[in-house]
Amino acid sequence: MRIATAATERMRIDSSGNVGIGTTSPNFTNGSGLEIERAGIATLRLTDTGSGGKSFDCLLYTSPSPRDS
Repeated sequence: MRIATAATERMRIDSSGNVGIGTTSPNFTNGSGLEIERAGIATLRLTDTGSGGKSFDCLLYTSPSPRDS
């Protein structure tokens, strides 16, 4: 499944269940996963929508990524 805006692919879910945002080829050697790729800082925000829920931002500044090893 591909999701695009302005004729540019933004997100992909492949046949293995891998999800890629900003990449057309999410790839994980062990099971499924979520990959966010972007020039600059990529932010993952997880939000608890329950009563009094809070959001949690995860900023990752490493290069190369662990999957590149």
